[in-house]
Amino acid sequence: IRSYHFNMFLYFAVLISLAYGQVPNPCTNDDGSINPDGHYEVSCKTFVICTNGNPNRQECGPDEAYNQNIPGCDDLNNVPHPCGYIQNCEGVEDGNYALVF
Repeated sequence: IRSYHFNMFLYFAVLISLAYGQVPNPCTNDDGSINPDGHYEVSCKTFVICTNGNPNRQECGPDEAYNQNIPGCDDLNNVPHPCGYIQNCEGVEDGNYALVF
């Protein structure tokens, strides 16, 4: 009985992982075509580098964020708002403003 329950558990675990556990590949489209090489699914701390349809997930370090000007991870002091610390005051009247990160 113990073996039967374990086998059933394993069977359902495999079914669930097949149905829900697959992470979509941002480097390919639903029709199987390959996206151009580049960075996809970019957020402040993570992004995917696609090369010939192969994904390579990247995570920035604790004092880094994605800098679209490089592109890649960079020191927070070099990254524009909202992910980094660089504040752009062009076109803003003189005054005191809250720092928003």
